[in-house]
Amino acid sequence: MNTRNGVRFVFVSILALFTMSLSCSVVLATSRDLKLNPSEIHIREFFQGAPMTITATVPPQSLYIIEIKGESHAQELLRKGRRGGLWMNIGEVKVQAAPSMYLMLTSETGDSLKKDIGPDFGYAALKKVISFSGQLPKTGSDILFEQFLKLKETQGLYGIFPGAIKVKGTGTEGEKIEAKIDLPCNITPGTYEVILSVVKDNKLLEQEITEFTVEMKGLPKLLSSLAFEHALFYGSLAVIIAIVFGFLMGFVFGGKGAH
Repeated sequence: MNTRNGVRFVFVSILALFTMSLSCSVVLATSRDLKLNPSEIHIREFFQGAPMTITATVPPQSLYIIEIKGESHAQELLRKGRRGGLWMNIGEVKVQAAPSMYLMLTSETGDSLKKDIGPDFGYAALKKVISFSGQLPKTGSDILFEQFLKLKETQGLYGIFPGAIKVKGTGTEGEKIEAKIDLPCNITPGTYEVILSVVKDNKLLEQEITEFTVEMKGLPKLLSSLAFEHALFYGSLAVIIAIVFGFLMGFVFGGKGAH
C-alpha cells in the first residue's frame, strides 16, 4: 500500500467512525426511557379493566402526546334508520383500518391544544385512514364516522384525554412525565402500541414506540379455546348449562310461589 492509499484509508476510517459515533449519539439523545406499568394485561374471571401508568423523560416546554392503539381489523356494523316512523336495522356497514382501541392523552388542554395538535393526531388522524363501505347514508361517510366515534366512546374503547399527562419533575435529561389511564374491561386480547410524541411549534421533535400485550388466562382462556377450537362441544355445554340454570331458577321461584 503506497502513502497516498494509506492516507485515504485512514481518512475513510476516521470518517466512518465519526459517522457511527454521531448516529449513536442521536439514538441516545432520542431514547426517552418510555415505560409501562404493567406491560402485560391478563384477562381473568373477574376482569374489570386495568389501570396503567406511563412514564418517560422528555424535552422541556413541549407538547406531549401519548397514543394507545390496538390492532386494526375489519369490522361489520348494523346501521339503523327510520322506516315508516320506526327505528330499525337498514343495512350493514363494513369498517376498514379502524384500530380496536384508540386512546389519546395530552399534556395541554383547551385552545392551546387545538392549535398545536394538528391533523396528525387524534380523531383527525383516524379519519384519514378509516374507510366505510356497504349501506352508506346519503350524506356520505362523515356522519357515519361521527356515529362510529360515539359508539366506540360509549364502549370505552376510544377517547381523548386532554391534560392527562402530568410533569412530575425536571432532571438533567429533561422533564419527567407521568400519565395514568384505566384500560376498559372489554379490551380484546392482542398487542397494543403506546406512542409517545414530542411536539414543539407544530413540529414533531421526537417519537418513541413501545408495546404491551393483553392475554386471556384461566377460565376465560378455556372458554375461548372451546368456542373457537371445539365449537360443537362448547355449544352443547352452553345449552346444558342454560337448561340446568333454568330448571334451578324455576324450582326456586316456583317453590316460593307455592307457599
